[in-house]
Amino acid sequence: MEYACAKRKIPYIIGQGLLNIKAGEKQNKKPRYFRILITHGSRGGRRASAAANELEDLARIWSGIDVIVIGHHHYFTHIPFPKSVFLPQTNEIVTEVIEGISTPAFLGYEYYAQKRGYYPPEHAIVKLTFDSKSGEIKVDKISL
Repeated sequence: MEYACAKRKIPYIIGQGLLNIKAGEKQNKKPRYFRILITHGSRGGRRASAAANELEDLARIWSGIDVIVIGHHHYFTHIPFPKSVFLPQTNEIVTEVIEGISTPAFLGYEYYAQKRGYYPPEHAIVKLTFDSKSGEIKVDKISL
């Protein structure tokens, strides 16, 4: 996997994927890119705080990305994480916001949750809407 990603100039870290999506143009007509980090997630825990804590830890170690998506916890969580970042090129401090998302539902829904005695998960999808002019991202949960 590492070789395949390197050949295509895709950043690779074991267990994490980074999508660099070109979505329109900025107001200055330069291309707008949105970066999404996707990982399964690794922590146990069925409480809402488990997903929030994992997302917060990932947001602390990453910079220059727009969205973090984890799926391990199987219920919807959306937390924006603002943080200050120093840009040495321009000698300024800016606020960067990383949208943290835990996705709902289970693969193999019919068996997985029931065999483990978990509450049935919500059937939903997460929709991301990218605004190329402002750079903003809207996060919506769509129940099925």
